[in-house]
Amino acid sequence: MVKHRLWVLFLAVPFVLAISLSVGTARAQRSSVQGAPDPSCGTSSPCIEYQNTSSGPGLESTSAAGNGIVGLTFEKSTSSSNGHAGFFGGDYSSSGSFDSGVHGVSTRGTGVLGASSSGAGVSGTSTTGVGVVGSAANRIGVLAIGGAAIGFDNVPALSATSNNLSYDIFDGCLAPKTLSGGQCDSFESVFRVDPAGFVVGNGGGSFGN
Repeated sequence: MVKHRLWVLFLAVPFVLAISLSVGTARAQRSSVQGAPDPSCGTSSPCIEYQNTSSGPGLESTSAAGNGIVGLTFEKSTSSSNGHAGFFGGDYSSSGSFDSGVHGVSTRGTGVLGASSSGAGVSGTSTTGVGVVGSAANRIGVLAIGGAAIGFDNVPALSATSNNLSYDIFDGCLAPKTLSGGQCDSFESVFRVDPAGFVVGNGGGSFGN
């Protein structure tokens, strides 16, 4: 009886191992197909890659109280040719003109927000069109007291603010500029809007209210 049990155990162990290896291989192959995260990726190719051949999104990520997607880069760029983005979105359609590389939507806040500690918060360039386009639905808010409308809030297509009385609200320059990120300053501007609201030309002329 003991020898019989040993023979059964001897035959069963390889069989169980074979099944375990098969299941592990299948799981690994399925994870590879689905694009499982690889935290040790060290190649020039994407660590994770998804491709949707239909009309759905290639990737969707949500968070109940945090950021949906976080992208970071630590590239020590020295020029625009070797600079990289923490998040890159591109439109490579062969026809049409209504797609976008990055689309931001918000129901209560800002659709797209850009911030920088030393460079430009938001930069827009185009080879054949306008670098930045701003539009608004001209929402009108009415404040009524005692049945009489006394206030209106017209939302502009472009809103520019300055957090210091020494800084211009707007500077317009001829491109290209040699400052960091091609930024424009008051010393090289063709015209500027100072904190008091005066529009000042580079020839010294100005007008305001």
